[in-house]
Amino acid sequence: QDIKLRSKQAAREIISRAMKLRKSTGLDMGDRADVFVACTANPGEPAWLKEALVQEEATFMEKLKCGVASATLRSSSAVVIGSDEELAVGGEGDAGVNVVVSLAVPTPVASTKCAACSVDAANAYLGMRSRSTLRAECDANGCASFVLDGKKVTLKPGVDFFFSAYDAMKNM
Repeated sequence: QDIKLRSKQAAREIISRAMKLRKSTGLDMGDRADVFVACTANPGEPAWLKEALVQEEATFMEKLKCGVASATLRSSSAVVIGSDEELAVGGEGDAGVNVVVSLAVPTPVASTKCAACSVDAANAYLGMRSRSTLRAECDANGCASFVLDGKKVTLKPGVDFFFSAYDAMKNM
């Protein structure tokens, strides 16, 4: 099968699973949730899944009102509120490729290029802050800051961290 056709098929499956997860976890249409996908039983993400995450962005936004990101971008402090069973997606030559779709509370995530401190330290700090408080601090000061080992650390939104894993994926 063509990669574009398989990516469209994967996008439909991801959307269907995410909508079922939203319903089964009791989320209302206005409730925000980050959607993540992960492959199991096969190292790495196949080309058709990477293609789906990029090329089907508009479809995800229209149907789910959010983007879909690779689970590798999910912050360690993210709270997963629902996850589906492994779902075989793909086609010929993809034996053993399963995709897990999960929903998480939207959580700020450190950039892998964070120069201010380690990614783990930044994610720990970001995980303790509510998105609204963090956004207000950034709106007022242009950055978020905290003290780590006696040194002031400044994190710039869009550079050192993102307000969601989806935002991080868009800036890769």
